[in-house]
Amino acid sequence: MGFVRNGFYMHTADVETSDEVAAWVASALRVELPRAGIGVVDGAEGVPTVAVAILRVHSNAYFSYSGNVSLDVTVRREGAADTVAHVVGEGSGGVNWASTGDSHADTLADAVRDAARKAAAVVRTAVSTQAPTPNM
Repeated sequence: MGFVRNGFYMHTADVETSDEVAAWVASALRVELPRAGIGVVDGAEGVPTVAVAILRVHSNAYFSYSGNVSLDVTVRREGAADTVAHVVGEGSGGVNWASTGDSHADTLADAVRDAARKAAAVVRTAVSTQAPTPNM
């Protein structure tokens, strides 16, 4: 999930979490989708669905913290081709004085929030685009 590096940029420790990463992403999307004007419902028929594949969640501590979250977002609507987009969220936690778990968590929270905002924009665009009319 991440690395801690010393002054020579040598990897000195790993960053791991016992939390459920998928829950982070789902929670961030439940906040950002309504902010983008998209209502969130669970399992409603005839409503577009959003599927998210988490590709990478990474935190790095060198002189400063950096975080990166990569997602593939798929929006499925009846009568339209799937919309698939790759989004990358980035975050930073400032200067690395002691490489604390809280600082890594804050950095990853920023990165997840950024990815969720970008994913919400993808969903908003996909659901606001009119589906093509089938040829008869």
